[in-house]
Amino acid sequence: MRDPTDFAEISNRDATASIRGYVYQIYQSVFAWMRLGEDDVLVLEGAEDFDVHTEQSVTTTQVKRESRNVTLRSVAVVAAIQNFWTHQESNTESCVILRFLATADAGCEQGAPFGAGRSGLEYWVSAAQNKSDCELLRQFLLTLPFKATLLDFIRSSSAEDLRDRLLTRIQWDLGAKEGDALEAAIESKLKVHGSKHGINTHYSVRVLPHLLKQVA
Repeated sequence: MRDPTDFAEISNRDATASIRGYVYQIYQSVFAWMRLGEDDVLVLEGAEDFDVHTEQSVTTTQVKRESRNVTLRSVAVVAAIQNFWTHQESNTESCVILRFLATADAGCEQGAPFGAGRSGLEYWVSAAQNKSDCELLRQFLLTLPFKATLLDFIRSSSAEDLRDRLLTRIQWDLGAKEGDALEAAIESKLKVHGSKHGINTHYSVRVLPHLLKQVA
């Protein structure tokens, strides 16, 4: 029989990364499910990969299993900012928050526009907390390929509005736990929850496959 490894494959057809990404999203969804408040509601594949609805707000979450660092110029980051603005425009009576949950860390933009060794995402957090001047961030954001309505807001808003309506509404949750560490964190929560009901930890962790199946 001919050696299967000799068969020429199309280089971009490897689905391994996509499958791992979907599996990681399922684990993060289960983790979010386990941390819901009593009156919170978890929606899978709603506005984003999963959303948590509370009485006060809706937190939409994008899950990214990335090996490379991300910057404000990264396609996924630009899309996340635009998605947030679209969600907010479509749901004016809700307080919308977007959480960008990624295994990647923040990288520095080419040309060091925020200073040597300082990333734009780090500067974003600092500006949101009113610890850095948001004008530098505003000028950088105006160079990114957002839609007209978002660019108009960035250009014309006061510093206070820019912070309140954009900068504080996006959470850059980077350096998230990888698969094994995330699974261990879920199992730890299951053990704690089981012990409150007098269930042996050995049996508590056996619930995890059922939760993963339900989310999938």
